[in-house]
Amino acid sequence: MYQIRCVKTQEVNEALTLLFCPGGSSGSDSREVEAKVKAFRAIALKEKYDISRHIVVLRGDKMVFSCLSVPNEGRTAFIYSSVPNPADPQLDKYAVEAVQQLCRWTISSNNNLLEVLLDTEDTVRKEIFLRCDFRKLTDLIYLSRASTLPVQQPNINKNVSWLNYNQKNHNLFKNVIRQTYHDSLDCPELENMRDVEDVVQSHKAAGAFDPRWWKLLSYNDEPCGVLLLSLLPDSNSMELVYMGLTPSVRGRGWGQLLLQEAVECSRQSGVSYLMLAVDCRNYVARKLYKQFDFTEFLRRTVLLYTSPTK
Repeated sequence: MYQIRCVKTQEVNEALTLLFCPGGSSGSDSREVEAKVKAFRAIALKEKYDISRHIVVLRGDKMVFSCLSVPNEGRTAFIYSSVPNPADPQLDKYAVEAVQQLCRWTISSNNNLLEVLLDTEDTVRKEIFLRCDFRKLTDLIYLSRASTLPVQQPNINKNVSWLNYNQKNHNLFKNVIRQTYHDSLDCPELENMRDVEDVVQSHKAAGAFDPRWWKLLSYNDEPCGVLLLSLLPDSNSMELVYMGLTPSVRGRGWGQLLLQEAVECSRQSGVSYLMLAVDCRNYVARKLYKQFDFTEFLRRTVLLYTSPTK
């Protein structure tokens, strides 16, 4: 007999253990799993995640599946799930129903875009989410470079200037970000999927926001690009959250200018690495990052679920 319900307070650790280890906490990996659960709880406490937002599946009195929703700024949320035991063929349909319930719960809490990140080879969970009306967006390639590596200064017209973000120029940044999304090669499907204010808030939530590392590029006093960076203190790195140029200045090699500034900011901040994620289909950006000595260290498949009202 299977049962689907919300997790109980005393069951949260068991539900988290399922997320990090399909076989549970027993065996030789128990210490590693315990460490992952403890680390996740610490992050949840720091970021104020509600880790009770779990839906679980029980077979009899044993928990056999767990899925968790973690709301983010900008009315988005990340969805996590455990891997159904392949020795239990009936479990798949209950796992699908549990994820569907979690999605409805999350959407009803004013989150209109749900996101899943999976290992590119994780076909089991991918199939579960596809059956729940998620769709594949793309594969993201994660890249990094040492902040101390030298870069060649781009040969750019000197009539350029930088403006740091503050609350007074918030709308200016927002407007330029909106323009840079037009005909972008990086996840172009997202262009009209969210309000730009939601986009800005989600960018702010990536790492430790500091307005010193948000910059607007102008040419002849006309705004034409943005560079959004965020510190990741736990990994001694800086993330290039987003960079983009308006259509009118593309094709001039100015992406080099944005990226050179990003490298310089990472050097000034004192971190060891500059990191970023790029859409695998964006060959223009990938070529640029290669020129700047970025190397790949990870790939993830992105799945999205949008509110039925969108």
